[in-house]
Amino acid sequence: MPISMLFYKLHIVCRHLHQKAFRLITPLFALLLLILLNFENSAAEPPELKFQRIYDGLMSGRITAIHQDHTRYMWVGTNSGLHRYNGIEFEVYLSGSDSTTLISEYIGYIFEDQQNRLWIGTAGGINLYDRNTDRFIRFPFEQHDSYNPETTSGVRKILEDQNGVIWVAGGSENLYRLDNVNQQLTAYAPGYNYGIHSMYANEDNSLWIATRRNGLIRLNTENGSVVEEHRHDPNNPASLPSNNIETIIKDRNGTLWIGTLGRGLARMETDGSDTVFHRYHHVPGDRHSLLNNFVLTLHLDRDQNLWIGNENGGLHFYDPSADRFYQYQNDPNSQYSLTDNSIWVMYHDMNGRYWIGTGQTGLNIADRFNHKFSHYREPMIRGGLKSYVMRDVLEGSRGEIWFATDGGGISHFDRETETFTSYLHDPDDPASIGSDAALHLNFDKAGRLWIGTFRGGLNILTDRENGIFTSFQEFFHIDDEQFPSDNIFATHFDHEHDTIWIGSYGEGLYRLDPNTGQFDRFHSESGSAAIANYIVNIFEDSRNNIWIATLEGLFRIASEDKDQVRFEKFTHDRANPESLPRNVVHHVMEDSQQNIWVATSDGLARFDAETNTFITYTTDDGLVSNNIKSINLDLYGNLWIATNRGISRFDTETQTFKNFTRTDGLQGDEFSQYSTTSLQNGELVFGGMNGFTIFHPDDVVDNPFAPPVYITDFKLLNRSVAIGGDSPLQKHISVTDTLNLSYDQNIFTFEFIGLNYTQTVNNRYAYMLEGFEDDWNYVGTQRNATYTNMNPGNYTFRVKAANHDGVWNEMGASLVLNIAPPFWQTNWFYLLMGFLGVSFFGFIYRYKVMQVQQQNRLLEREVAERTEDLKETLRKLKESQKAVVDKAHKAGMAEIAAGVLHNVGNVLTSVNTSALLIKEKADRSKLTGLVNANQILRENIDRLDEFIANDPRSKPLMEYYLKLEEPLLQEHRDLVYQAERLSEKIKIINEVIAAQQNYAGASMFEDHISLTDVIENALSLQAGSIERHGLNVVQDFKTRSSVKAQRAKLIHVLVNLFKNAKEAMEENHPENRTIQIKTWQDDQHIYLTVTDNGSGIKPAHLQKVFSHSFTTKKDGHGFGLHSSANYMQEMGGSIEAVSEGLGKGSVFKLTFPISDSPTKSNEELNEIDPASHNGKPST
Repeated sequence: MPISMLFYKLHIVCRHLHQKAFRLITPLFALLLLILLNFENSAAEPPELKFQRIYDGLMSGRITAIHQDHTRYMWVGTNSGLHRYNGIEFEVYLSGSDSTTLISEYIGYIFEDQQNRLWIGTAGGINLYDRNTDRFIRFPFEQHDSYNPETTSGVRKILEDQNGVIWVAGGSENLYRLDNVNQQLTAYAPGYNYGIHSMYANEDNSLWIATRRNGLIRLNTENGSVVEEHRHDPNNPASLPSNNIETIIKDRNGTLWIGTLGRGLARMETDGSDTVFHRYHHVPGDRHSLLNNFVLTLHLDRDQNLWIGNENGGLHFYDPSADRFYQYQNDPNSQYSLTDNSIWVMYHDMNGRYWIGTGQTGLNIADRFNHKFSHYREPMIRGGLKSYVMRDVLEGSRGEIWFATDGGGISHFDRETETFTSYLHDPDDPASIGSDAALHLNFDKAGRLWIGTFRGGLNILTDRENGIFTSFQEFFHIDDEQFPSDNIFATHFDHEHDTIWIGSYGEGLYRLDPNTGQFDRFHSESGSAAIANYIVNIFEDSRNNIWIATLEGLFRIASEDKDQVRFEKFTHDRANPESLPRNVVHHVMEDSQQNIWVATSDGLARFDAETNTFITYTTDDGLVSNNIKSINLDLYGNLWIATNRGISRFDTETQTFKNFTRTDGLQGDEFSQYSTTSLQNGELVFGGMNGFTIFHPDDVVDNPFAPPVYITDFKLLNRSVAIGGDSPLQKHISVTDTLNLSYDQNIFTFEFIGLNYTQTVNNRYAYMLEGFEDDWNYVGTQRNATYTNMNPGNYTFRVKAANHDGVWNEMGASLVLNIAPPFWQTNWFYLLMGFLGVSFFGFIYRYKVMQVQQQNRLLEREVAERTEDLKETLRKLKESQKAVVDKAHKAGMAEIAAGVLHNVGNVLTSVNTSALLIKEKADRSKLTGLVNANQILRENIDRLDEFIANDPRSKPLMEYYLKLEEPLLQEHRDLVYQAERLSEKIKIINEVIAAQQNYAGASMFEDHISLTDVIENALSLQAGSIERHGLNVVQDFKTRSSVKAQRAKLIHVLVNLFKNAKEAMEENHPENRTIQIKTWQDDQHIYLTVTDNGSGIKPAHLQKVFSHSFTTKKDGHGFGLHSSANYMQEMGGSIEAVSEGLGKGSVFKLTFPISDSPTKSNEELNEIDPASHNGKPST
């Protein structure tokens, strides 16, 4: 066994022991490792190799060269081309007229020197691979007179000596040296016709040369002289066995091994001046000798084990401790054997895989991380296995493995000879097994095998040597009527109670006393001892409880209930997540911690004995499938769970699952129920629908090697980008660090690979484009990333990969990506546009200055005019107010005068607000800044061009003028708006005054007016106050019908209600001040309510609030609500107040009658009688 494998296995064992608290293992492990290291030097164990064939994609099945370069790519040479392999596909390189292709398609040798340069030896010369261009540089042999391309051999070997000189064996002159000065192949010692097949460089820079006619030669490379020469001497058995040498190699002990064509293998040993060749050849009948004497290749793996490849003799492993060979050959009955016995080349890669190149059938790979399980199935198995469908498995006392198969009877398997012996049903032989549909196996304490069958009853193998079976009824002298079942799925021997339990499929459970032959049957109609009729499995735990798995739930017979037989039933309850996950139970087992595990058709369940409940594990927890078929336990306490989609390993300590499928070497993904057993050597066996799988848990190790990641292709618009020329790729994408694209190359694709040659298709990938996205895209096995419509900018593409066992290479691969902007988004274009902009600004500057000056003059004039209008309006208002008061006093109506003053005061408050806004606008006008700017212009008016070009104030000044236009226009709009509002409010005042005059004795005109319009007018008058006090006004208009009223009076009423609501909510938090205005109607009336959430009204005050001079406010006069009630009464309506008390808010309700014959409006009357003006009636 290789030391690396030993180390890994010891690590696994110690890890498990450490988990079990065996801390003392650490120093013991170190001592054991030292012993094994010494043992390794003296003994070699042949590894168990399972080969996998790779042929698809190869140009030929004849493999002539294999090499893994420092980037981890595998290179494979054939007689028809060179291939680079990434674990999934081959990239093929051929010869052609292009000088950057191979010289020839016959590949003789592949070599990587100390500078990581890859050399390809072909017929006609050597080729240097250029990683930057993915092409080749040719170094052809010199064209001597004797050179004949038809007869001259290709390159047989390339090597590098201690001085870094490249030597090439092949061609017409046989030996060449690469001239590092002129980079040409130069024939070395021309004239010698050695016919070189192989060579080896010694530490002293001499060369061992293996020839096809002249034996073995050691050449002094300094002067070309022969230092040593060894040839075959037929009279000397210690001489070279043949002069026709195919290959040579030197091991780490300095021993030179020589492989000949026809005379076997030789080991050269030198003692002083004496040289002895120990010969190895085929010995008939000796399975530890070479199978034939035609040696094609010699290889030393990374553990310095010697491997020999023969022509038609297969592969051999040399054990130096026993001085013998172990053979690996093609076996047509084994899918894991070599596909060809002609071994041309062998290679051991960096991760321990063996690559075998055959003469006809392509590549064979032996990968310890891929074939973790052994699968047995016809036609690999010699002997009598008659069915692939395994129903049960059991180990015999002699180490043999017994199988119950569906349709093939029973068989036992001899591990040593890998042969089967089968027992089938013979209808003419009553001593044969009762049916070929064998379902169950069990050994009794006498060592007899019991077999449960379908339609063949229960059988006992009473004579193994002669294959004699006895039926259960015959063995115990029982009448068939006592035991009628022919379908037996389970048996259990309770030795403590001397009882046999038998589970049938359809007839329930039987209990047999073997001493008396007395039977008890339990089934679904057995009353208090009822059990399901379909029994699948019977198991007794360490506490002597018996568990019965059925298709209708799980049953338990407690140890104390065995005599009277009481069943405890566990079934699935949809409402209880701690119940059995499903009633279909396939298998029951117990772990080393006395936990009971149940395999159901919908999850794995662990029984909690304290609570009689179950903990269920499903695919959500990591299981490969919920349909659990069987469960087994390894030495470390891990559960191995067979399902219909593979096997899961469950670490009971970490509560984690690891899943395995057919690609890992299983017999298939679907396994049979309860078909599993543990062997004495720790191996586990699982039977399935395609044979059976045997493995040792220690051999199921994860691949610890994180795959190196490479970007393999770059595509624009889904087309691969060529290298060179005007392409954005000047080197191959795998060696490109930075990629520069134009703005229109913004749809691109990256392809990538993780070089892991174990189930490479199951590698997982993640990528991201930094600068565009912040998180990784985990894309499973997808090996490409596409981005579309990318904006110009700087990005970094990153990709990482994990092998099939989930080991991630977090470093991955990366590439800087720069997408250039279009020319109109570049800095130089911005500078050009800036220059043109300055020039254009200078051109329009004068025009803008003149335009702004003219606009300023217009604004100044308009502001002056509006100010004069405002003064005149205020003067008239004061005169009107005084006149109304005088009129009221003269008429003896002081109450009316007070109402007028109250109403006019409300409107004047709003007028004053508008006046203040106009003054504020005028005080903060941009005119002041304009005057200052104009002063600078007036100072430089005579040298304006020079001022613009050179004065540092010119640019800010021009920017100021450009920005000034909109603020001045906005000032103009604001002043016009406030002036219009003043006009509206003055109009309302006039209406109020007219209304009061009418009240004093003049006739009054009513009109049908819109309630919503009047509400909006009243809210407009209070807009400033509403905003300052943070009132939330909610409007809910259920009707938009008009009412018969006088607009001014109704506005007066609403303004008073809004004002009172505002004052009632002053103590509220600013965010809790709400006025709700609502309108609706019925058949006779239209209603309007104003509701607030303010201080409310005492019940005793509800009828007084409309009385003259009654007020609850400190500064109130009692005019507002009194006049409002009078106005409503005059307009034929009414007003009422509602409040639940202090702190409960208030509701004021206005009621208007619905009028069928609306009166004409004032405008209509004015049209009839032009004498009607200013509210005066016509005569």
